[in-house]
Amino acid sequence: MKRITLLILCLSMLLCGCAAEESAPTTQTTTVTIPVATDPVAYSVTVLNEAGTALEKLTVEIYADAAKTDLLQVRTTDREGKLFFSAVPSEGGLVAVLKDVPAGYVVEAKYPLIDADTVISLKAGAPLTEEHLNHEENNALFSLGDAMPDFTVTASDGTEFTLSEALKSHDAVVLNFWYMGCTPCKMEFPYLQEAYEQFSDRVAVIALNPMDSTDAAIEAFRQENGYTFLMAKCDSRWGNMMRLTAYPMTMVIDCYGNITMCHSGSVDNTQMFMDMFGFFSAEDYEQTFIRSHSQLPTYEP
Repeated sequence: MKRITLLILCLSMLLCGCAAEESAPTTQTTTVTIPVATDPVAYSVTVLNEAGTALEKLTVEIYADAAKTDLLQVRTTDREGKLFFSAVPSEGGLVAVLKDVPAGYVVEAKYPLIDADTVISLKAGAPLTEEHLNHEENNALFSLGDAMPDFTVTASDGTEFTLSEALKSHDAVVLNFWYMGCTPCKMEFPYLQEAYEQFSDRVAVIALNPMDSTDAAIEAFRQENGYTFLMAKCDSRWGNMMRLTAYPMTMVIDCYGNITMCHSGSVDNTQMFMDMFGFFSAEDYEQTFIRSHSQLPTYEP
């Protein structure tokens, strides 16, 4: 009887062990293969300034790696600031390097091309350098449409004027180039002053003299005539850099830091300055490059 009981017990344990074995979960290993892109992808790159104006004729180098060692292609932006190319996406990611960018823009060493369509926005206001001031080519380094570099001058009254700071508190900056021996320059100052009095909170004005005189003489002249806009002696090399072949020369720097109007010659009425100031300080202003005063709408208070 004991032998029969023991046999039954052993059979029960054996059956339980088998059942446990059958119910135990099994571990399976699944291998996932991630496909590597081998087909070219169509890319587009658009280069604009901060206002959305296209920057054309820029050379753009496309590299397959962030270290810029594997040059894939070289393209040029068209009239819309665009370029197109095809490339196989690389593991490290494609990058673009901008060349031939007009002086005055802040440019990064490289721009990652994360998406198939990339927009690169360049901001004006790169610092004015000795290289800029030593420009001696026949063409102006900075002219209509260009980004104006950030500069600092000390006005005749001791005020430090910095372009970037002026644009933080004003809608536009007007640079008036003149010299003490220029009669037409001095003839337009009363009209400039009259317009400035109505726009001083929206438009900053500084009259820059790269030709003659001293700070003391300039300040005496300013106070004698009751002018409230700033006047300053600037580096004589501004003449070559801006290619100032005629005086006076009035330039407008808009809220985006671009030279958006150049007027050569003396202004003989207040309304022209009013039209200029009113247009570039308007709340609905959109970047426009003005080649002639006739393009400006008449300002009416």
